[in-house]
Amino acid sequence: MCNYIVLTFHNTHGALRCERVLESAGMPVKVIPMPAEIGSDCALCVRLPEEELSEALALLDGAEVKYKDIYRQDGGAFTKA
Repeated sequence: MCNYIVLTFHNTHGALRCERVLESAGMPVKVIPMPAEIGSDCALCVRLPEEELSEALALLDGAEVKYKDIYRQDGGAFTKA
């Protein structure tokens, strides 16, 4: 089973910008509705495979895309990373 990372953002623009940056680098990302367990300022978040996290953060840093929090999704449970 693949574990996922969920990145949250302060606004929708940040989530969509993240998606663009990571997809353009060929990363398997998906914009999803914000899980109720997490709650946030934004209704959207970005999910990616856990093994892609360090590369994703480097790409986002280079593109100056700011995220709010990082959560680890294991099955249906979310824990702050």
